[in-house]
Amino acid sequence: MDPYKRKHYVRRISSEIGSIGQAFEAFGGLVLNLVLKVPVSSRGINPRGFPVAGVVDGVSPDGSHAAEYSAVEKYFASAMDKAQSDVRHVLAKAPHAKEIYLLASALKAPQIAQAFETKVLGWPEMKGRSLHVLGASEIADAIIENGLDDEHVVRKLGHYLPSLSRFSEEEAAQALVPQIDPARIPRPEVDGLLDKLFAERSCVILAGLAGSGKSDAAAAYAHRNWHKYHTVLWLPGGDLERIEDLQAVPITRMGERRNVAGLLKSRPCLVIIDDAKEHFTSGALSSLCGPGSHVLLTRRALSVDAHGIPPMSPWDAQQLLTRNLSPCPTRTWDKIWQSVGGHPLTINLLNAAVCEGASWADIEQDCQMPGTLESNGQILADRLLGRLRIASEQGLAFFEWAGNSQIDYKLMVALSTPALARTLRKYGLTAPSRPGVLRLHDVVYASLSAQTWWTQSHRDAITDKVCAYMGTVALGTDLAFWSAAINLRVKIERLVEGGDRRPAFIYAMLSTWAPSEVRPDLLANPRMDADLIGEGANPASPIATMALIETVEKLYLHEKITSRSDAQHMLGERIEVFDKLAVAKGLTIKQQSEIQHHKGKALVRLNREAEALTIFDAVLAGPHPLPETEIQIMRLFKKGGPLNQERAADIANGIFTAAASNEPVSHSVFFAAVELATWLRLADLIIKHETLITTMLVEAAELGISQALQTMSSISRFLSKEAPDFLNRLISAIPPKVIDELPLPQDRFAWADILFEASRIADASAESQRAESLRLFETLPPESFHSQRHAELLLLMQRPEEAKALLSTREDLQNGPFAQRLMAIAEYQLGHPTVALKWIDSAFEHLSPKQSKYRYEFHEHRFDFLAAIPGASPLAELERAIELSASGKEHERLKGRLAAFLKGR
Repeated sequence: MDPYKRKHYVRRISSEIGSIGQAFEAFGGLVLNLVLKVPVSSRGINPRGFPVAGVVDGVSPDGSHAAEYSAVEKYFASAMDKAQSDVRHVLAKAPHAKEIYLLASALKAPQIAQAFETKVLGWPEMKGRSLHVLGASEIADAIIENGLDDEHVVRKLGHYLPSLSRFSEEEAAQALVPQIDPARIPRPEVDGLLDKLFAERSCVILAGLAGSGKSDAAAAYAHRNWHKYHTVLWLPGGDLERIEDLQAVPITRMGERRNVAGLLKSRPCLVIIDDAKEHFTSGALSSLCGPGSHVLLTRRALSVDAHGIPPMSPWDAQQLLTRNLSPCPTRTWDKIWQSVGGHPLTINLLNAAVCEGASWADIEQDCQMPGTLESNGQILADRLLGRLRIASEQGLAFFEWAGNSQIDYKLMVALSTPALARTLRKYGLTAPSRPGVLRLHDVVYASLSAQTWWTQSHRDAITDKVCAYMGTVALGTDLAFWSAAINLRVKIERLVEGGDRRPAFIYAMLSTWAPSEVRPDLLANPRMDADLIGEGANPASPIATMALIETVEKLYLHEKITSRSDAQHMLGERIEVFDKLAVAKGLTIKQQSEIQHHKGKALVRLNREAEALTIFDAVLAGPHPLPETEIQIMRLFKKGGPLNQERAADIANGIFTAAASNEPVSHSVFFAAVELATWLRLADLIIKHETLITTMLVEAAELGISQALQTMSSISRFLSKEAPDFLNRLISAIPPKVIDELPLPQDRFAWADILFEASRIADASAESQRAESLRLFETLPPESFHSQRHAELLLLMQRPEEAKALLSTREDLQNGPFAQRLMAIAEYQLGHPTVALKWIDSAFEHLSPKQSKYRYEFHEHRFDFLAAIPGASPLAELERAIELSASGKEHERLKGRLAAFLKGR
């Protein structure tokens, strides 16, 4: 890293460390664990984040490491009294500690600190111990050195250090520029062309066939001219649909968006957009560039403003062909040049084939049919891949098996070895892509089907490996299972259709299905399967019980679409599945808890909440309590009295604290806690964890996990009122590719709902957001809540006639308080306040005690209706709305309305 940039990073992070305040103790523990790899646990704060008196802040499990953290401003004052007190505290409370760490948020005074260390290490009781004193600058330096390139560290510490994510993103984005192969053959004609063009203009578009070396040339230009720019960014073109997208670009996979257009204006910056869409023009991009900034696009299609990449010269192509080989005979070379020309990828494949043992005579024979090579060498590549069989067959087999040109790198490595991925790259078979994804060149992937390498026995072996992998990662709390299940969704469903009903595949298929997509014909009878497991005829493995439980769950949700009562009846018959599973032999304590937990969920759906709560309490008191069970208890308690709601709030806070402290918390549990926290109106808790919430939602949304958008939809109704800035930032963080295609109805509804709420707080963009929201609502199949929100949007758009017509079709209009509330608003907008008052009065009558949190809104509507009726007295209604509303921005808004009303009387 450039030393000046590093100095800037350290200075900025040091300043933010000094501003952490009371939370420094939790921050210090994360620094030691994640950055310095010192295995201390936090004893100085309890699960709710409050200090614990009298204990050492951090101690390792074996007692050999101990730490104290301090946010005292004058920690490095002359005598360093607080530091001395910290050391003595460690010696008294952790006498076995050999390594003592003192972390302070203040800037370290080197001479004072050195004198202090010399003095303390001279104490008799310090003999055989080491002392490490770190101030803000030393901590910042360690974070930059050891954590800037670690997404996990950045995600955890970014909550405390606002600039860390930005620094990490920019460094990571620069690291995305592909490294130059040391054995690369220089292409002076391409290098010279780019240098000449950039001397004349700000934007250059380099076009050419796949495998023609565009990306390689762009990377070479970046490395050759790095010294000219403050920042160099490599952006995959597939992530950018419009020029405007450069104002908010997710420059790394997990990161927040960055205003790349702003970077181009503010400092010398090189932005490379690899494989860009055709509608990007050099004129529009040039207008974004400030002094010293350039944009380089690569793409396949030629256009008026694009420059075709020159083919390799015969000399350069021959150098590439014979790299690490003996000279190619003239006759063979002439045949190759006649057939292939200067297409780098194909030349590279020829070189690899000879390296793997093919003779030049073999290569010449391969080139006997030039007519089949007229496009871009793809058919020749098909034949030449055979030469690489020994080296590449095993790696390529996974792509052929999956029917996909892209495979998640972690999945690939888990199924084989990292060496296989390196081999594919070594022979030029992969295309540049973001870290974490292994992508074959299109020409290579297209050739796979033409090979005769693949046998059914080989495919079956891969299927077995995938099955074992899915069964293992399904037990974890990270997104490895979801990433693989979504990536292989089509393949797994085809396997099940073909009769492979192994539990791992059933569970993966069920996990990616929306309720409307469930195919009962692919699922076994869960009661019969439970008999087989309970009787020992089928193994009671964790993945087997998970698949069976998920079958019961998804069948209920699928059947509920048609009829809730019918779904409850079927669930009542299937509930015996849990009792049969519970008596199976060989269950782990986790399986036993999961079976009881899901039985409790089923009982809640059958309106047997008291029985369910008894089961949930037993699970939490048992040997393996489940976070998912805490979520179920939260859902039962959230609509109860103050004591129950307080317990629900404590559970939510505990889950947030665990997730922020690097404890394993699944995304599904975390998202449920977020939704319930907003239902409980825990604004402070939600805002405190904005970075964590955003990171986890974006991470899941990028993988196509529907729960991410559904959670955003749920919390957006709260955020639009209590934390509008958070909602705007959250929406901006969602990559465009997530919402470009929303094939699932629940995802379209979620995004429509999110845009609806965002439009409440938007200015210029409100109209377009509402129009897009309405378009999505109109694509949805009939569903009660969907039509309710659709009607509410129409009323926000002042279209009461359409809203009234939509509401009139609802079966619950005569007894549903929310449908009646919307009908009241429609009549009010139509100029019928007396009719509106009758509807809202009826809505009040049907509002249940569990829905009491909404009463203040109903009182505000009644205030509006009465205010429009001459001689009526609306004041009491607004006062009652204020009395019932929770503290926060909504409460203040209502008070503002009251003040304005009283002033205008």
